[in-house]
Amino acid sequence: VQDLLKSDAELATMKVEGVTSANVEFVWSPPWALDKMTDDGKKQMRMFGFNV
Repeated sequence: VQDLLKSDAELATMKVEGVTSANVEFVWSPPWALDKMTDDGKKQMRMFGFNV
């Protein structure tokens, strides 16, 4: 799954005008937590049925 996400993100970035290269790196530390999500992000997640 990680390879697919990396590839999709890099391909999407390359579609932006003026972008000639992209490299996606996954960082696992520090761990992500809900308190890092913006209020707008939480609202959008709730619209998709997530309990955040």
